[in-house]
Amino acid sequence: DHIFSLGFEYINYLIFTFICGTGILLSHLYYKYEYYDKFLHFMSPLLFCFIAFFMINKIDTFFSVKLFLTFAVTSAAASIFEIGEYITDKLLGWELQGVYLRERLRTRILQSKHDDAMQDILFGVGGATVFVLIKIIF
Repeated sequence: DHIFSLGFEYINYLIFTFICGTGILLSHLYYKYEYYDKFLHFMSPLLFCFIAFFMINKIDTFFSVKLFLTFAVTSAAASIFEIGEYITDKLLGWELQGVYLRERLRTRILQSKHDDAMQDILFGVGGATVFVLIKIIF
């Protein structure tokens, strides 16, 4: 923000902190609650839209174009994030893709990596769609 003079407000910082906190600092919840991953892949893009729209809203264009750009940027970011998960899994052998549940002595896979990746992208697009609908209605 300071380097590019974006003029973020405190709410933008709060949203960014919430997205990072729930995704990184609370990452242990991925293995305890099977729907935590889906919740984050819906809520994070929805909240990210507020930050993206804040920046895109400064462009002098039609409201519909601003909404489309916000939707497109957020959907692209969700897709790029999934590509990043795939690359990290392949290069480092991590388990970022797939839904896992840790039980006492073992980890059980609940959803395959491919199904998880596609659903995560769909949930991200769904979150962006909800943002657009909220902006159209209100």
